[in-house]
Amino acid sequence: VWVTEGMDRGVWLQGTPGTGKSCMSALLTIEAVKKNKSAWWVSMPELLAKQRRSFELKMSTTPMERALSVDFLVLDDVDKVKVDAEGMFTPWVDEQIWQLFKERCERNMTTVVTTNTLASKWCAQSRNKEPLVSRIKGFFIRFAVSGDDAREQNALAL
Repeated sequence: VWVTEGMDRGVWLQGTPGTGKSCMSALLTIEAVKKNKSAWWVSMPELLAKQRRSFELKMSTTPMERALSVDFLVLDDVDKVKVDAEGMFTPWVDEQIWQLFKERCERNMTTVVTTNTLASKWCAQSRNKEPLVSRIKGFFIRFAVSGDDAREQNALAL
């Protein structure tokens, strides 16, 4: 319903692998498009890789600019972002994540996040931990998604 009526908050879908978080976020993206909203569904590691390449290719519009301009953004698998030897985001990754979350939260832009880890654990990898946690707590409605791993169940059926 909030896709059709507009929502000025984010949704944080957290749960174990295979419980339907990515599928649910894809369905929400389809609903947003049906309501004529600009939307983008992208994995966080893919977004960061595309952003890095955009600098090398000297693109006129970067993927991060796109992420900041769409009405409805899904960031899938945010917990799959690589960390350094100390378990922290690299300074460049940290800055990209911070700017993206800061801007979308300040602009009240609908953002859906999927992850297998707790928000606090994910934020602990950031050098901007406290302000990032504050933004997530204040902006995102968090949902725990539980159940059996559907991918594992499907594999067993084969």
